[in-house]
Amino acid sequence: MKICACCAGKFEYPRDIKRYGEYYLCRRCLLEQGHCTVCGKRRYSFNVNGVCIQCSRNTEEIFEYTRTPLVAHTVPTDPTIGPGVTLDNFDNKVLKAPPKIKCMGCGLYERARRFTKTEDGLVCDRCLQEYVKCHLCGKIKRGFSTRCFDCMHKTAYGAEHNWRYKPRKFIKYGSGDILFGIENEVEVKEDKRAYLTNFSKNHHHDVAYTMFDGTIHYGTEVVMHPHSFEKLKAFNFKPMLEGVIKSPTTGMHIHISRTSFTNRLHLYKFMKFVNHNKKFIKFIAGRPSGRDRQWDFADRRILVQKAKGARVDVSKYVDINIQHGETIELRIFKGAVTPKEIISNIEFCHALILFSGKYGPNSAIDVDKYVSFVGSRQDTYSSLNERLKIWEKKQANE
Repeated sequence: MKICACCAGKFEYPRDIKRYGEYYLCRRCLLEQGHCTVCGKRRYSFNVNGVCIQCSRNTEEIFEYTRTPLVAHTVPTDPTIGPGVTLDNFDNKVLKAPPKIKCMGCGLYERARRFTKTEDGLVCDRCLQEYVKCHLCGKIKRGFSTRCFDCMHKTAYGAEHNWRYKPRKFIKYGSGDILFGIENEVEVKEDKRAYLTNFSKNHHHDVAYTMFDGTIHYGTEVVMHPHSFEKLKAFNFKPMLEGVIKSPTTGMHIHISRTSFTNRLHLYKFMKFVNHNKKFIKFIAGRPSGRDRQWDFADRRILVQKAKGARVDVSKYVDINIQHGETIELRIFKGAVTPKEIISNIEFCHALILFSGKYGPNSAIDVDKYVSFVGSRQDTYSSLNERLKIWEKKQANE
């Protein structure tokens, strides 16, 4: 394994990294290199005048630090986009420190060598991989393959991302600290391509998108950007579930923002309720636990460590996965095939957040108190109350 002298990336295969003079460079950095205008030798870093580091020491040229090695920077002059930032006009002035420019893709202020002009504004190299030059509108936008997300939505171009895909930045819909992100695995009855086309027609990529999932026999995984509870209650899920059938292999995962919990004790009470009431949770989930169901109850002895942020779970296939940085993932539910099932699952999570925040550690695991808490809010949790009435009848018969 060799390390690129420019970007410090590690590369194992010879086709990905080549020797360039005294150093090794990856294929991407190799395209940016040239010859020194003074000595004519191949080098891996130049200033704006094309002088290498070795010659610049004699000519008193100035270089700036980014990572490894030293690279020169140019300063934009148009003040309309940001302080000292421009797209087209550069004054070719070499500074002792590279300017901080805000990337419109990730929202971070980066000290980067190159930004690209897109429809969203200046975008850093890391976010640029999500952008394409659309062959329909000709603009550089966020997209997939050769179409931007806007044209995909207009032309109903059904596209499915690979299982590794993750947006550089999730778009939040609604206000408040309690946000939910849905991952619903769906099994398609007939034509998967027709489902993807219909999905793209009714849902913009910045609201929901599809991903390949190897655990699904013939279907896909629908992922939604973070929404508030009120936004999800008003969301139209019918186009998303057209042609979907029930399957024992599909599941629904709900990501809950960590800002939903006031402190670690609040999170601990939430997890304790799920872990201590296995019979009730299996009823709410609509499916049994087990490795074949992609989830199981976590070890009760490590709940305190999990609430403190320790990643003590060996696997993510547990009732509550805390291995994500900004969210916790509730993996218990079966795959939803109707809008009422999705709403009911969201109402369960929202009610449990409020319930665990109101009561103490011992009272927060009482199922009867939780049922009474939900029953006192008929208008807010209408779908969940219908399901809990079935639970009460089942308990009365036993």
